[in-house]
Amino acid sequence: MNSDELVILKSLDRIEQHESRLLTWGLVDGFLTRDDLYHVIVPVLDEVSRTGGVTFFDAHEVAEKLRERALLIDVGTEEEERFRSRMAETVRLFFRLRQLFPQHAGPTAWQMAPTLVADFRFIWRRRRYPKRHISAHDVRQRLENATPDAMARDALSVLIANEGNPLELASFQLDAAERILAGFAQHRPIGTLVSAGTGSGKTLAFYLPSLSRIASHIRRDRSDFQWVKALALYPRNELLKDQFAEVYSQARKLDAGLREKGCRKILIGTFFGPTPQDAEKAASQTGWRPRNGGVACDYLRCPSENCQGEMIWHDADRKAKTERLVCDTCGSKIESDEVILTRERLARECPDILFTTTEMLNQRIGDSAMRHLFGLGDRCARPVEMMLLDEVHTYSGTSGAQVAYLLRRWRKLLNRPVSFVGLSATLADGERFFARLTGLSEQQTREIAPRASEMIAEGAEYLLALRGDPVSRTALMSTTIQSAMLMSRMLDSPDHIDAKGISTGLWGERLFMFADNLDVINRLYFSMLDAEGRASNGSPDMRRHPNGGLATLRLPNANPQRKLHGQDWQAAVDIGHSLQPEDRKSIGRVMSMDPGVDNGRDIIVATASLEVGYNDPLVGAVIQHKAPKDVAQFLQRKGRAGRPRRMRPWTVVILSDYGRDRLAYQSYDLMFDPEVPARTLPVANRYVERMQAVYATLDYLSIGLGNQKWGSVWRDLCRPGNGNRDRQMKLAGLVRTILTDAEELERFSLHLEKALKLDRTEIEMVLWDHPRPLLTEVLPTALRRLETNWARQGSEEPEPFVNNSPLPEFVPANLFSDLNLPEVEIRLAQNRQGKSDPVMMPIAQAMREYAPGRVSRRYGISHALDRHWICPDLDQNAIQFVELDPPEAQRRHYDLDRLGIWHIRNEAGNTVVCRCSDRESFMFSVRTRALPTPRTLGCGGGLRLSFGMPDWF
Repeated sequence: MNSDELVILKSLDRIEQHESRLLTWGLVDGFLTRDDLYHVIVPVLDEVSRTGGVTFFDAHEVAEKLRERALLIDVGTEEEERFRSRMAETVRLFFRLRQLFPQHAGPTAWQMAPTLVADFRFIWRRRRYPKRHISAHDVRQRLENATPDAMARDALSVLIANEGNPLELASFQLDAAERILAGFAQHRPIGTLVSAGTGSGKTLAFYLPSLSRIASHIRRDRSDFQWVKALALYPRNELLKDQFAEVYSQARKLDAGLREKGCRKILIGTFFGPTPQDAEKAASQTGWRPRNGGVACDYLRCPSENCQGEMIWHDADRKAKTERLVCDTCGSKIESDEVILTRERLARECPDILFTTTEMLNQRIGDSAMRHLFGLGDRCARPVEMMLLDEVHTYSGTSGAQVAYLLRRWRKLLNRPVSFVGLSATLADGERFFARLTGLSEQQTREIAPRASEMIAEGAEYLLALRGDPVSRTALMSTTIQSAMLMSRMLDSPDHIDAKGISTGLWGERLFMFADNLDVINRLYFSMLDAEGRASNGSPDMRRHPNGGLATLRLPNANPQRKLHGQDWQAAVDIGHSLQPEDRKSIGRVMSMDPGVDNGRDIIVATASLEVGYNDPLVGAVIQHKAPKDVAQFLQRKGRAGRPRRMRPWTVVILSDYGRDRLAYQSYDLMFDPEVPARTLPVANRYVERMQAVYATLDYLSIGLGNQKWGSVWRDLCRPGNGNRDRQMKLAGLVRTILTDAEELERFSLHLEKALKLDRTEIEMVLWDHPRPLLTEVLPTALRRLETNWARQGSEEPEPFVNNSPLPEFVPANLFSDLNLPEVEIRLAQNRQGKSDPVMMPIAQAMREYAPGRVSRRYGISHALDRHWICPDLDQNAIQFVELDPPEAQRRHYDLDRLGIWHIRNEAGNTVVCRCSDRESFMFSVRTRALPTPRTLGCGGGLRLSFGMPDWF
């Protein structure tokens, strides 16, 4: 950092610290005169000038540079110069937010708009990071001493050199890398948990030793000798996508050195939901989108620095079955010797690093075509050597216990030492937790974390809690929407000539919004689209919003009172946002039913799928709707903003005045700086034990089948067989042998004992005791279905089955789902593409989500008018009236918010034209035509309706 930049940052720090004293007490209208500014800046200028290199002549030049970068905002009048930092002006505008709609346009109508914020709490504080003070020379020396592998040391030298920009590491990074490297030579299982805050460099501590080890194997092995050396396991797809792109860029640093030795490149593969079966099916696969004569890959970004282009798999390459991706912006290529894109190729080849999910590991352990990817089966050349578990703190509760048993089962099948590396936020008692998760002893496990003495404070972050105004009777979602509109316009404009923005990277450009409920997520998403003047498909809505989004109502004008009360967003214009009709922010959404993050969006509405591991250097702010439900989750969400260390990120939490929100607001300091409690891992939970015993049974059956008959035990037990009846009958024979042969039963019991690490007494309970005993319920049920091909006595219809769910009475289809025997099938109305895919929900969740009369948007993902509800029994005697507006328009759409028999009438005698579609959705429109009497519209009690209900219903 040069001296001029140091003057700018120190001056900004002191200005903001001066203002934050008033903001902490709720005073937002304070300002600095020019003399006040000079009084702050001059001491900074004198202090830094002593070290030399400062080109600023006086405090005036520093102040003008701050204004040029929109870090200082001129809020003065013609009579007096007044200044606020961008931070202070942002807080003021948040506090003055009103629910402005088009009827509030004009110089004074804004006064009739309801207020949205009753109060706020603000914290300005330094960001804390582990100090990176160990030079590249010292790093190289210590790591070379940790391993006797000369080839690994060569690769380490290349990675540390970092293409001419030598790495400097923190002590915890070096300690972790040293332990992982040394562990490869010990030939025993070890566990290393790297715990640190977000953005501290945990991932680097794993990839330095792992990539150097992989490069060493590539140099030693024959060119045709392929095996998976590192398995990277992730709890969520979005996290996997981001980390895959990161390790790809790191692996490419070793290409030149390997090529000089006559060796191939490091090969990386993915095996999760968006991985297509083959080149042809990529076009219809989730995670791939038709684009520019091919399909765009959502989980690989362009390898060129600062390029936001999409990676395209061109149709010509797909037809030739060449796995090559090309950036549509800069032309950079990712070749087939660098990545494996399809499952078809994964079945033939092995990448050096495989990125997969816990769900995929659980389901494919018994798949003879794919288990070699996990180091299992006869087709595996060598077992997996290391496993990465990212975001370990997310594995808690019963879902964490499921993963713990999954890792035990995998280790039993692998039957070789493996090095476990976990990356996590700071945990209480992390070492013991990681030992229980991996099944290792505490003596084999070590937690490595930064020490307090190694932490340094730099930069700043802004933490703001807003309490919605209950008196104005506005919905809290309105406060969240207007807050997002404001926050996105107080961040840097992406259209600025400088790629880093007008602030040169101190403020970001992109905003993330989080909520904890899918219904709320969809409401937020479509409401944000509407507020920005966009249609449900994201395109500008020129019919309903020809004058742009609601932000245009804050366009500066000559009314001083409007500016004084925060309804004039002149600061946003100074930053580079026009507030004109064309200023419509683009909105994206990320949840399990969406393909992934679109890098071109200004605002992204997201669920928990985006809260861990996603590293976007442009994200400058995070908004949380309502109080966070989990401390660790909130810390991860907060960490999505401000990935570059010099950035000054925002965290804004929108709270109501009731329930958990009220408690969170009253203890706002604990909310923003919580202590993560020790995570629980109930591996002794009998409910989890019994489910995992069924999964372990599937593992045992897959061992018995071996590679004699290709297929998957998981799929064999899902549904009646067509082409796989021979395999199913072989499987039935194995099950019958367990039930009838004492020696086979003993071998089976011993497998369960070792795979689950339970003692014989617990195994006997799992085998014989209710509920769901293996020997008297689970295995007999499997045997009956396999031998009869799911036939039912006295009926031509087969026994009910669930796709991709073996033995659904005993284990859930997904590892993290609850075993809830009564499930509800939700039959949704057909969407606008004519599709209607039923979804399954646990009965308790379905009763909450679809209680009669409750309108839900949980599955309303394609259009703003998609809502689903069950109509309650109606009182046929109730008569309700809806008055039509005068017929200014030839055609008008009406949204009703009441149930019953509707009399739709007008004094002029308008006709109602109605239709009830075959999609069980009730739609109507109005054509004005004079009639002597009004038309009465009746609604039957059993009709399911889907139409434009208000968000507050």
